Amino acid sequence: MTDLSEPVEPADAGGPEARPGGVEGDRAALVERFASFPDRLAEAARAAAGRPVPAGEWTPTEVVRHLMAVEGEVWLSRLAT
Repeated sequence: MTDLSEPVEPADAGGPEARPGGVEGDRAALVERFASFPDRLAEAARAAAGRPVPAGEWTPTEVVRHLMAVEGEVWLSRLAT
């Protein structure tokens, strides 16, 4: 499982120099990374369940709901225009 709390380093982000195979290899890796995101997010949210949340921070449920709202209200409407 990928740790979602860790930042993605530029070499892991999928630039042409990041992996052998060039741009097509990067595209396949990126598509795989996007496709695996729902499962990775669900796993991270389950792992965080029951942990204390610092004052002023969002709970895992609030973070997921925010991501869902942004997806539906912002990105889908931008892509539709």
